[in-house]
Amino acid sequence: MLKAREILRLKHEVGLSLREIGQACNCGKTTVSEILKRAEKANITWPIQLSDKQLMSMLYPPTNNRKIVPEPDMEEELEKFINRPFQKMEGNRKTAFKKIDKPCLQPLPATKYEYCDWVETRVAFNYHVEYKGFFYSVHYSYANHKCWIRASSKTIEVYIGNERIAVHTRNYDKSNRYKTLEEHMPEEHKAVYAWSSERFLSWAEKNGPYTRELIKKILESSDYPVQCYRTCMGIMRLAKSCSVEIIETASKEAIDKNVFSFKYFNIILKQVVKNSTKKQNDTIIRHENVRGSSAYSGGGIYAN
Repeated sequence: MLKAREILRLKHEVGLSLREIGQACNCGKTTVSEILKRAEKANITWPIQLSDKQLMSMLYPPTNNRKIVPEPDMEEELEKFINRPFQKMEGNRKTAFKKIDKPCLQPLPATKYEYCDWVETRVAFNYHVEYKGFFYSVHYSYANHKCWIRASSKTIEVYIGNERIAVHTRNYDKSNRYKTLEEHMPEEHKAVYAWSSERFLSWAEKNGPYTRELIKKILESSDYPVQCYRTCMGIMRLAKSCSVEIIETASKEAIDKNVFSFKYFNIILKQVVKNSTKKQNDTIIRHENVRGSSAYSGGGIYAN
């Protein structure tokens, strides 16, 4: 009768078609049509102020040849079923549940299920892994190892095999894309770390004073200079395809604008290269074969 009541509600209150009602109630159009016809014949209107038993008797009135069997009380029937004794062993389903199943039950998870993204990657030389533009540290001994990142909306976990080697709170701060734990930078690794910083400064000094000043400011822009190695290496790579003068000009402009990221240095460098190329194209070639404008204003060989 619950289905009949729902069919009448969807028809009169929601206004669905027979096909839509059938889909909603998981029955065919014929069943829906029959119940609606019986309701119309019995003069049943919505909302229904009838119990299930009364509604059933009006939709399916008794006849001389048919006896209505009321629907059983499912809760009562279920209680009878679980208390029915077993045939070949002691007890019933209820006592078996309390004795066997209930002691093994565990509490529901304290937190709801959260979708996680798994990504295979490799630990970089600066012992950081990258996930969607953000960088997270692992112990330096795992540098260059393949690993898996398990990323949720709140945490970043790094695994090698079945072992979790690092866990971080997920970072969304675009102004500081690195998350580095101090315990991932042991004392015995500082010698290598210092040598790397000196290497970048040594290269920059050979290139020019503005380049050295830029690299120095980049390394000083973070509590952990190792986080800036990626930016320094990017600038070194760009310098291979440009002249010293262009790199120096771009470095000076970056210092003046107080921007110390690879992204903005690359933008500045492209603009410097563009301006330099345009200046070269606009330069007028002057030699003895070029007569100038005076040759066409009465000052040339045909002047009177």
